[in-house]
Amino acid sequence: MGDDEHEVFLDDNLPATAVFWGETLDDAPPIETEADRQNGLYTTPIANAPADRMHHPGHPAFGGHLISSLVHQGFDVACTRSLPEGQLQGSMVHPLHTVGHAFHFVYRRLMNNEVIPNVPIFMNTYFPPNQPTIGRCFQLGQALRKAIESWDSNQRVAVIASGGLSHFVIEEDLDQHILEGLKERSEQKLTELPNQRFNSGTSEIRNWIVLGGAMADDGLEMNLIDYVPCYRSEAGTGCAMAFATWQ
Repeated sequence: MGDDEHEVFLDDNLPATAVFWGETLDDAPPIETEADRQNGLYTTPIANAPADRMHHPGHPAFGGHLISSLVHQGFDVACTRSLPEGQLQGSMVHPLHTVGHAFHFVYRRLMNNEVIPNVPIFMNTYFPPNQPTIGRCFQLGQALRKAIESWDSNQRVAVIASGGLSHFVIEEDLDQHILEGLKERSEQKLTELPNQRFNSGTSEIRNWIVLGGAMADDGLEMNLIDYVPCYRSEAGTGCAMAFATWQ
């Protein structure tokens, strides 16, 4: 699960939740604009962008099963077998026809551009009016777990949530509340805060809550590897980040 920030879907068609079930999806090195050079997010060596355009494997059979199962469990998910073509919307230009950063961070940094077959689930965490509520995100995770368990296959499935914690103003109390809820497998703790707390960058926590719903009844223990509130200014701006595994 990852949030799409007008990288694939724009305002002409902005699903709350979309499941990709195509054969392949692409990643590519960024087009270096002046904005890219200024923020340096995707052009530094540590970003590990591919040198050339790459075609990563999807998993159409598993993606199709997830879509069918989620629909039968009451989730009206959107689905796509190809990423939208490059579009122009105001100052937003998407000419690469590639997956967004919530996903390519995983491809580039965790998988070192050697991507295993995967099914991206795009979450609209940022943009009103159709952001999934926090409670609905937890329910989606529970439904996702049931869908995985009902798949007639002996293949192993890893569930990955990609997104930051509180930002662009860091709220350490909020981060700790969510991390404790994940560790305790507590639906109440993960869903009791008002949706208004999860806007702007902090909205990416929705991806973690979907994962929390999927892992709530699993019995695996959360291992918090690191949590770092990365402050950028005395005003408290920045991005809080964490990494955890379940085992």
